[in-house]
Amino acid sequence: MLGLTGTSFSVTAMVLFTSIEKGTSNSSFVFTFLLKRFNLLQLNQMS
Repeated sequence: MLGLTGTSFSVTAMVLFTSIEKGTSNSSFVFTFLLKRFNLLQLNQMS
């Protein structure tokens, strides 16, 4: 489970950095989505 989480996190991070490099307006949205997703994963692991 932890490995799968790490993989999806890495892929999302790659998409985020790619968006920033391209200077797209989606970068802030992707960053917010990434933070929310990561926070949800942490909550799931704690419970």
